[in-house]
Amino acid sequence: MFYGLDISRRAALPSAALPALLLALAPACGDDSGRDSDSASGGSDSATVSMSVGASESNASASESGASATGTAGGDSDSASTTADTSATSTGSDSTTDDSAGSTSDPLFPDLPAPEDMPEEMGCGGGDGPGEMVESFIWISNTAVGTVSKINTKTGVIEGRYNTAAVANSPSRTTVNQFGDTLVGNRGENASITVFASDPERCVDYNMDGVITTSQGTDDVLPWGEDECMLWHVDVPAVYSHGPRAVAWEGGELDPDTCLPTVPEPRVWVAFRGGGNTTSEVWRLHGMTGEILDQVSIPEANGRPYGGAVNKEGDFWFSTRGSPAKLIHVDAETLEATVHNAPQTSYGMAIDQYGNPWVAAYQSGANADQVFRFDIETEEFVSAGGLGGYHRGMTVDELDRAWVVGNQPCRLALFDAKNDILINDTITLPGCSNPVGTSIDVDGYVWVVDQGASLAYKIDPDTYAVELTVENLYNPYTYSDMTGGLLTLVLGVPE
Repeated sequence: MFYGLDISRRAALPSAALPALLLALAPACGDDSGRDSDSASGGSDSATVSMSVGASESNASASESGASATGTAGGDSDSASTTADTSATSTGSDSTTDDSAGSTSDPLFPDLPAPEDMPEEMGCGGGDGPGEMVESFIWISNTAVGTVSKINTKTGVIEGRYNTAAVANSPSRTTVNQFGDTLVGNRGENASITVFASDPERCVDYNMDGVITTSQGTDDVLPWGEDECMLWHVDVPAVYSHGPRAVAWEGGELDPDTCLPTVPEPRVWVAFRGGGNTTSEVWRLHGMTGEILDQVSIPEANGRPYGGAVNKEGDFWFSTRGSPAKLIHVDAETLEATVHNAPQTSYGMAIDQYGNPWVAAYQSGANADQVFRFDIETEEFVSAGGLGGYHRGMTVDELDRAWVVGNQPCRLALFDAKNDILINDTITLPGCSNPVGTSIDVDGYVWVVDQGASLAYKIDPDTYAVELTVENLYNPYTYSDMTGGLLTLVLGVPE
């Protein structure tokens, strides 16, 4: 069910305002420079951003944060694949800019000018050079209390915190699109997904008082339904162990003249475990309305969908935890699903700039768990090695560096993603406890989310120095494309 009055909580988003956006997640146009377990666990020369937390938290009574990840050997290492006998339904067209999907006749939510009515040309000016981004955010779920924090990646300041459901519902994965909007997956007993706008120009003045009412910081959490940067909310037919964990936005290449995405209304993929534990269910939704456009049921993928990402073509890749573990590809055009047996039980996943998915194993520990690249040409898994084991979330940057966080001991690991080689498996994180996720920001810095320490680290990718830490997070269990950096990577930059 949609959240809202009597329709989706969305209103027509201000499409006409899109040219005014400074795309918070895309690199400078034309700039080719590089820069579940589901468990709660429980100094350096870096600058620490520490913000005091108020006494109230709208959903602070929740305690869900999961249980430690365990797994048995998953699948055959010969990467056998099958084309799944899927059941697919579609209620939307192949177009990502279907006008009908974003319209409503409700007088409270009048339709605004369509994307084609936007100015034909807009330069990429701003900052110190063409297309330079002024703002960039990372969205980290406060899993224990049912909120999500919007953190400025340049300053480390928490600029907003939002309830993700009517009651705290174990938010975890987040995924960010090219406009800065984020989808949060609530994996609690009443599973759901919620989308927030990052830029105030994309928020909606629902009460028409001429002001966007929204959170202004870590202490400022508005009651559910009152924050006007919450765009829509949709229930998912799943319980806690099955809830939406694999989530990813599609995107569009940047127009070389305007530096604006060529897909102004991106869709978003969500995968969860079907009833009876026999299928993986995949939805593709309209990103501006929450309307379910396509549905795919995959019986051969009966584990828990765990990590998800898209390639340049908008195809959805996701991994499952369970025995046997799987890596699944869903074609964006045909909705045909292909299921590959994974060599080990995977945890995090990513896609490199060449379109190859990566998975990180959390199964047997040191000297056993490895990080794998799935070669899309040969359809075989290639090991990049691994020493410490118990890998969690991972990502890849534009310099072909694969970053993976690990437990027991807690650490950050670095792999050469071009040559499938382990570079360093012992990068220390001062004060770490249970790191779970990693992401790349607009400036190329590596972010690590530590669930046990309730911290986030910003790390220099060249020196491994901790540039800053963000406190006042609450059992954060986020490992996904929480900055939008991975989407930016796979889409590329126009010449």
